[in-house]
Parts: sequence; C-alpha cells; structure tokens
Amino acid sequence: MAAGFVPITPLRLSDTRRTEVVGALDGTAGPLEVRVVTSPTVGEQRVVAASLNITAVDTETNEYGGFVTVYPCGTRPDSSNLNFASGMTVANGVTVPISRDGRVCLYVYGQTDLLVDLNGLITS
Repeated sequence: MAAGFVPITPLRLSDTRRTEVVGALDGTAGPLEVRVVTSPTVGEQRVVAASLNITAVDTETNEYGGFVTVYPCGTRPDSSNLNFASGMTVANGVTVPISRDGRVCLYVYGQTDLLVDLNGLITS
C-alpha cells in the first residue's frame, strides 16, 4: 500500500456528554487524551496523522471566548483549531499529527463537551 490518505467510515472516538465537561473557564484544566489508533501501522505504512471532526457542544466561556487546540500529546502549540462563545455548538475538521503511541490531546480554554470523530488516517 502506498503512503497517503486512508479514508474510513466515520468513527466516534470520544463523546464527553456521557462523562464530564472538558476545560476550565480560566484555562487551567489539563487536556483530554484520545486514542486514535491502537497500532502505529496500516498495512506496511506508519500512521503519522489523523483526519478528525471536532464538535464543541454546550459551550461556556468567560468574557474572552473559548477555543479548542488539537495536537499530538506533548507540548501544546500556541494556536486554536476551533473557537466558540457561550451556548454554541460548533464543529471543525482538523488534520493533526498523532503521538507515537497513537493519541491526540484536546486542550480547551473555556468549558465544553467534546465529540471527536475519526474520518481517515494519513500514512508515510
């Protein structure tokens, strides 16, 4: 199999509506860790990134608004992938590298329930 995009039937990886909200209004909460793959390979190719759809539901923010940053677990970048205000439901597609053990982390400034859906894998 050649390297590239491997589409899959969308698969829900996480839904925090069944557990607890993610984030903190002051930004001090740790990230939500989500396992994307259990094996680092597809066929003979190494999985290096994932195509995800992230949805923030029942959002709550302070006066500055809120955001979600999706990244390979480790050092969080100073950027956002999805922005929201209180009371919104908003989704965004992201392509994100995965950590060596097959995870991604989602940091939330503000509070929200998160839905994480996998749409495909990127191999090298």
